[in-house]
Amino acid sequence: MTPGNANSPDVDAAVEAASRWLVSEQSVDGGWAERRGENLSSLNTAEAVLALLQVKDRLAAAAAAIQRGVRFIESKQLNGGEHDGAWAREAGGLILPDVVRTGVIIEALAEASPADNRDSVRRGVAWLRRVQDTAAGGWAFRPGEPPEVLPTCFALSGLLASYNGDDGDAKAVRLGLAFVSGKIDGSGAVGEADALQAVRTAYAAFCLQRATRRELNVHQSAEASVIAWLDQEEHRLQAIQEAEVVVRVGPDRQPANGDYVFVFMTEALVLRVLSDADAAHRSGPLATSALQMLWTGRDQSSGGFYGRRRTSWATARAVHALTASHASTVEPLRRSVPPLAPYLILALLVLLVAAVVVLSLAHDLGVVSAALFIFVALAALVAYGLISENTFARLVDRLLGVFDTGRPS
Repeated sequence: MTPGNANSPDVDAAVEAASRWLVSEQSVDGGWAERRGENLSSLNTAEAVLALLQVKDRLAAAAAAIQRGVRFIESKQLNGGEHDGAWAREAGGLILPDVVRTGVIIEALAEASPADNRDSVRRGVAWLRRVQDTAAGGWAFRPGEPPEVLPTCFALSGLLASYNGDDGDAKAVRLGLAFVSGKIDGSGAVGEADALQAVRTAYAAFCLQRATRRELNVHQSAEASVIAWLDQEEHRLQAIQEAEVVVRVGPDRQPANGDYVFVFMTEALVLRVLSDADAAHRSGPLATSALQMLWTGRDQSSGGFYGRRRTSWATARAVHALTASHASTVEPLRRSVPPLAPYLILALLVLLVAAVVVLSLAHDLGVVSAALFIFVALAALVAYGLISENTFARLVDRLLGVFDTGRPS
């Protein structure tokens, strides 16, 4: 990331404050809830552990918090039966084995103690392999449902973090990568153009990158294409917004209270993806925008970072992303302009000019009316400049670009 100016905020200080806040939110049982005092969650705990692992060398309290978190997570693993080794979500008195939780938790446990080859990790990996749709290659949010890109990426993140050369794990990873790569279209996007397209594309990039590091990726061209799609100007805004998905219990939606919403902080995910990309992408417009957008969620009084709700997971993801980005400062946020703005401004000016011409020919245009038209035209230009934080010179250059499509961008 490119350093900011002397007045830019200090990212290291913010990461330390956020990490301290995260430690303070840990319960006496070792786990984390979305908010202090609420029900503890193995998923929130895993995300907190992943974040604190990034700062354990500079925050003395992190090591003990990590170990307490690991013990809490392992105490929640299912033992025996069809879903032995999985982590589940409890809803309405039911235990619902969950691919999302299991994938993230395996990643956290593997990174917390990779040399130990923990039994809990081995059992979790075995469960993921059992519930993989080997015919299609992917995973579903719930075992037995049709596979989808996002749960497949969560499963892959766990398998790749814990990979130690096992042939069976390698086969499962390759099947999963083939499933994800098969969903990439010619533009580099993953799946249909909906609110989750940038999320799917970013997670595909993340898994392909990690597979490359493990020497398991045979889809290098796919890896490059998904990162290129995220970095295209028309897709950057989509790639730095929050998105959410409702995770269903099953096709019949029963029990209804088993459904839950998973919120994606896309800007945090994008920063982690770009941290493994080339230098141009690490310091490019997408990385800068993602960092700026993430920074707007900082609560300076507590040190935490927040998504739509004040949660431990939002702060954990922010800490993880900021440390991965290696940014030292953050440039002031410059609000982006919708792509249609120059056309709308141009259309308004054309209408004003046409009105002036028509009224002049009809001899109905007085001095006051002419002055009013001129005022409205100038106000429109000033409003555009304020909204986009642009100068008039940049505005004129943008409008001229409407006509001169052959000019270099």
